[in-house]
Amino acid sequence: MDRCRKTWEVLFVCFLCWRTGCCMKVMCSGVLWVEPAGTVVPMGSELTVLCRSYSQQCGRRFSISLNQQPQTPLQVLSCSTVRLRLANVSTPRSELICRVSQGSLEQTVCGMVLLSGFPPEKPTGIRCFATKDSENVSCTWNKGRQTHILTSYSMTFQLKNGTQSFHVQSQNESVLCVPWSMFDRNGEYNVSVRAENDLGESASDVIPLSVADIVIPSTPKIIAVEFDNSSLSAVMCWNISELLGPWKTKVRLREARGDKDPWVEKQGTEESQGLLLLKGFKPLTQYEFQIQVCFAEGKSKCSEWSPSAWHMSPGTAPHRQLDVWRIFRGIQKDGTNRVTVLWKALTPEDYKDVMLGHEIVYQEGVRNGAVTSAGKSPPAALHIAQTRLAAPCMRDVVPAGEDRVFLTWDTYRHPTESVLFYIVQRQSHSLKMQWKKVAADHNSTHVEGLKPGVRFNVSLYAVTSVGASEPASKQIYSKEETPLSGPKVSVLTIEATRIWVQWEELDLDQQRGFITNYTIYMKKRRTGQQVTLAGSMSRRMWLVDVDAAFDLHVSASNSAGEGPLGEGVFCQLQNPLKDGSNIWLSLAIVGPLVILANLMCWNRRRIKRTCKTVGPQWLFEKFPRVENSTATKLLQEKERGDSDSSWQSVYNDPPITPVEIIPVEGTNWYPSPRAEENTDDVMVAAMPSQVEPETDLLLAERHGYKPQITDGALEEEVPEEEDPWLTPLHTGISPITDETDEAGAPYSPQVCGLLRGWLSDLAQDRSSTGLSTMGGIHFKGMPQALVSRESWLEEGPAVQGDSFEGQTLLPDELVRCLNSPTMEYGPFPQGIILHGTQNHH
Repeated sequence: MDRCRKTWEVLFVCFLCWRTGCCMKVMCSGVLWVEPAGTVVPMGSELTVLCRSYSQQCGRRFSISLNQQPQTPLQVLSCSTVRLRLANVSTPRSELICRVSQGSLEQTVCGMVLLSGFPPEKPTGIRCFATKDSENVSCTWNKGRQTHILTSYSMTFQLKNGTQSFHVQSQNESVLCVPWSMFDRNGEYNVSVRAENDLGESASDVIPLSVADIVIPSTPKIIAVEFDNSSLSAVMCWNISELLGPWKTKVRLREARGDKDPWVEKQGTEESQGLLLLKGFKPLTQYEFQIQVCFAEGKSKCSEWSPSAWHMSPGTAPHRQLDVWRIFRGIQKDGTNRVTVLWKALTPEDYKDVMLGHEIVYQEGVRNGAVTSAGKSPPAALHIAQTRLAAPCMRDVVPAGEDRVFLTWDTYRHPTESVLFYIVQRQSHSLKMQWKKVAADHNSTHVEGLKPGVRFNVSLYAVTSVGASEPASKQIYSKEETPLSGPKVSVLTIEATRIWVQWEELDLDQQRGFITNYTIYMKKRRTGQQVTLAGSMSRRMWLVDVDAAFDLHVSASNSAGEGPLGEGVFCQLQNPLKDGSNIWLSLAIVGPLVILANLMCWNRRRIKRTCKTVGPQWLFEKFPRVENSTATKLLQEKERGDSDSSWQSVYNDPPITPVEIIPVEGTNWYPSPRAEENTDDVMVAAMPSQVEPETDLLLAERHGYKPQITDGALEEEVPEEEDPWLTPLHTGISPITDETDEAGAPYSPQVCGLLRGWLSDLAQDRSSTGLSTMGGIHFKGMPQALVSRESWLEEGPAVQGDSFEGQTLLPDELVRCLNSPTMEYGPFPQGIILHGTQNHH
């Protein structure tokens, strides 16, 4: 509570002192001084500041601030004294404070106000004056440079005879007021001024002063300054309290931007008493005016400068016609012709005023003018009717720098109309349209404002009294640069040996010049080799005799060089084969298709016959159905009568009677030469004799029949699981004719007679389990019935007349012989030759 009360007391005392201007003395706990000694120092001095605390206690921290800015570095001289060096003290008034702190406590050692300035310069231009009705005489002088510190001025007046003198003083001011009572109205005085401050003193020269010359005219007053809107001139109206005259006037002015601008005296023309004509003002400028009057006769005595008057000069109306042009937008739906009127803005030199707008008047043409507060510009006429006059002849357009071209044309001649001027118009896709007016007696000009790499369309018009002619146009570049990108390529058609490609046209901002040629780059995928071709300017081209697969790119070139490659595409021919290989491939594909189509058109029997003729015969033999064979059915009947056991599945193979071949001494088993000559449908079984033991039994057959071949010494039974007769035979039985069979095999009566003799022996010895002592082929077990081949393939047996329908396990040749109508017998051979032919139904 006490702390808050003390705080409020301090604040109240400070506020009271601030309002009343009282001074407070700060109690110091030490000493603060500077060397050289003094609180006033010359501006820019180097000082040494010493701070010493009355308390001798080490471990404290000192700080010195100048205008609340800490100063470093501090040099510690002792536990109670520090030193600081200040360089270039340039502030007129500075506060220097020294403090010491220990922990969180801080104490002010002492402070001081440091003043810096300059010694006074020599006063000059002493002048004393007074009006006729004034009570005091005013004296002024030029004190020179500002001292920034307190300076006293003392002005001394002394009669020339030395009998009287007096002094008048002022502080920091260069003006003194001396009462008239102190002067001798008829006296002559010597006057001087002395200036003094803490840094030095100075005195002016002594000048003579006559009291009669002190009286000057009264100070005039500026009443008004009026400007003329049509010109940059003004009339100043002023007055003066005195009636004496004539007066000689002086006017000074300056732009009202601050007191630092110098005064400029302007000589005016006296039109009458109190009216002064002044010229040469700037439009829309704020001016500060002062006037002074002097006696026109006798010794020149001038009044004081009048109080300032501020006035704004008006703006100026445009003095130049607008530069106008038009653009035809075409005929609208309602039949009207749309026209856009353009004009160039006036420059600041053309007018000095606030632009209010533009006025457009359409009456047998367009009249356009700028409107300001000061007036209007002269109207500019524009003919918008289409005259259909012939275009001027443009001669040449050549670059004349990076941003300009030089345009020349022939003088325009028309039988009835004369040229008023020419219009040169330039336009690009990225910049606004600009135009330029050229005098009628010129036939060349520079077109400026171009950019390198940008295409411009330059048009030339001849403007006559009835309107503008048709334009003569040309596209130009001030400077061509290499294209920024390449065209994008695409494939239109791919054929066996050629490809039709096209590429897009580059955008104008990418061309940066007139495209002169295209270059095609083909990089082969197989070898990596790159091939370069000249592209067509039509941007479409057939590529002939190209590689099977390659990458295709296109680049564009202008006079500045070739640009980068554009977006490419991968190309591959429809048939990569060359040199007639595509023809063979076509035949390889079409040939099987033709054959397949022919086969589809044939009937089933014809296809089967053709396949039998071309392919191997064993591939087309029909396998017998075991369940339909006669042997299977006989065995089933026998087992039903002999055994009470259940009948097994008809799908099990029945027991087959093995055939054993036993050689007989002294017999020759080789077939007759006639039998050897038969090559088709012949089965041969040969057994070696004792005379030729190295000869093996040979059994050959054409229709898949492969009988067991055994050695002559073998007398064991062939195991049932290894019996070759278990292999199902699928040869049919047909009557044997004297002619050849369907396969072309000749008929052999010897073979058939031999087989019939064997079958007779088989009938007699069917109950025997051994072999005959005479040798030959014996069938063990019950003999099997002989049936036709056609009935073998049917489901179930059928008997018609003397022929049996069913399956048989006998060889095809044997069956044919058994069905033959004739049989010729001869000597028993050393081998067996079976010959058979199929029946022709």
